Amino acid sequence: MGLFDSIRGWLQRRRMARAGFHLVAMPDGSQALVDSAMKAYLEGSGPDPTQTSLDEALAGSIRVQVFDGGSNDGRPMRDEILYETDDRVAIDALVSTLRIVEDPETFGHCMCHGDPTLQFVDAQGGTCVIGLHHGHGIRWNGWHHDAQLVNGTKLADWLADHGVPGMREAMKQAKDRETAALEAMAGWDRAMPDGVREVWEEHKHRILAEGIIVDIEPFATALVRELAEPDERIRALLRWFGSGQGPWSGFPSYETLPEQLLLESPTTAVVGALDERDLADDSALAEGAARFLGGWEFRSKRPDDIGLIDPRLARVLLDHVERRTDDEDRLKRARAAFG
Repeated sequence: MGLFDSIRGWLQRRRMARAGFHLVAMPDGSQALVDSAMKAYLEGSGPDPTQTSLDEALAGSIRVQVFDGGSNDGRPMRDEILYETDDRVAIDALVSTLRIVEDPETFGHCMCHGDPTLQFVDAQGGTCVIGLHHGHGIRWNGWHHDAQLVNGTKLADWLADHGVPGMREAMKQAKDRETAALEAMAGWDRAMPDGVREVWEEHKHRILAEGIIVDIEPFATALVRELAEPDERIRALLRWFGSGQGPWSGFPSYETLPEQLLLESPTTAVVGALDERDLADDSALAEGAARFLGGWEFRSKRPDDIGLIDPRLARVLLDHVERRTDDEDRLKRARAAFG
């Protein structure tokens, strides 16, 4: 590395530090940009979460306050109190929801500060602050790690019953998104060409965990073995690519697999495999073709190939998109490519 690169790197790290971010080494050897709280966690140590220690800290509580926003360094980050009570029954019911998992495999540290925050107050005015994270984790500065809740729904229900419904609503929205994602993945899986399924099963856990596809060669080889005819292979890939969640950007990374395989074929071959009459009766094929030819990956890697799309084909693809969606991103990309 030259002197210029060293100086530029130093200046970049200095700017990040001033903004409250730091480049640190992660446990797996990679580097990540993190805030000061995460940096302190990675470089620090302390007691593991235990149910006994939490129960002891909360045993003398005579008042509980629910603060809007997260917690940091054992204090609420905002002043707004959403709810507070000194009712013994209510406090005991809340404490009973804070049952944690003591398995070290579940310990970790959420990258955010949580929301909302519980503050328990004892008779001497001492406080115990518990940050709530996404309905399934809690943070207390008496521990080094965050702990997972045995049943976050009970805590969310207690909050909602006392006028703080945000966590329960967020958990429902997260569950709905998860259900939709699973349904979309099931549709994508059904559209997968049979020839690549065995390879997918072999590699899917790493692809889903890491969000990257390192080597498409095994998939390409298996696909050629199943579908030797190029046009048939391209149409199968387009149908697969057209059976994802729907967005053309911000979609799950595993959906790029058919796109990467399609990029192994020249644009003339992809366009040549399409017949406007077939597209009218095959929505998955039309969606895959529009998504591939109108997507960012194709346009960035093959900017000069847009002109290879026949105007009649472009009109069919644009009509397909305009009939099927009101999503501004998809419409913008389709009109830029085919309009």
